[in-house]
Amino acid sequence: MSRLLARVLREEASAPVLEYGIVAALIAALLLAAASLSPARQPFPGSAPDLRAAPR
Repeated sequence: MSRLLARVLREEASAPVLEYGIVAALIAALLLAAASLSPARQPFPGSAPDLRAAPR
C-alpha cells in the first residue's frame, strides 16, 4: 500500500495508475450506494413463518 501511495505522489506517476484508482473508487462508491438504497428482503405474504429465527 505504501509503495502504491509513494508511486502516486511522485511526479513520475503515470496516468493509468491514477485512472484505475479513480475508477476503482467510483465502482466501490456505486456498490455501497446500491447496497444501502436497496430495500431489505421481505418474505412473501403467503409464505410460512420461519420458526428457526424466532427466539424462544
